[in-house]
Amino acid sequence: VGDQLDEDVPREPHLAWTKCTTVGYKTVQFTIQEISDISQTEVSPTLYESDVILLCYNISHPSTLRSLLDRWVPSLKLMAPSTPLLLIGCQSDLRTDRAVLTLLARQGKSPVSSCQALLASRQMEAVMYVETETRHSSRSAAAAFEVAALTCMGHFHNPPPP
Repeated sequence: VGDQLDEDVPREPHLAWTKCTTVGYKTVQFTIQEISDISQTEVSPTLYESDVILLCYNISHPSTLRSLLDRWVPSLKLMAPSTPLLLIGCQSDLRTDRAVLTLLARQGKSPVSSCQALLASRQMEAVMYVETETRHSSRSAAAAFEVAALTCMGHFHNPPPP
């Protein structure tokens, strides 16, 4: 992606912001809206007009992926059935972080593995699964938006139903 997405954009519920960037030779405008509670979708008309939906979860918090599968995907399939979904695993570098592993082990949990995430992406019929990092590369987050843009341009399609 030609430009980096701003890290200091507002993170208030229901507020959308836009960012233009270049993918390939095309300028793409992203309208980004963070929705952290499925009940917020009732007041979010941009959801119905979306060309692609990025479903993000935290790799070091397995419950966030479970929430996507149990709550978000069924609702989105009803509200926006033809909108492609991308599954985004955030903070993949924490998968091997000792402090995170120790904390999760105390709870009898472990980070979401790539295999588990790929299985989840198939279950939700996501177009693709992308992982991002927090510490080692800002490029990985930009790559997730590049995949979103390419999906909108027709380069990736929903998989056939299982």
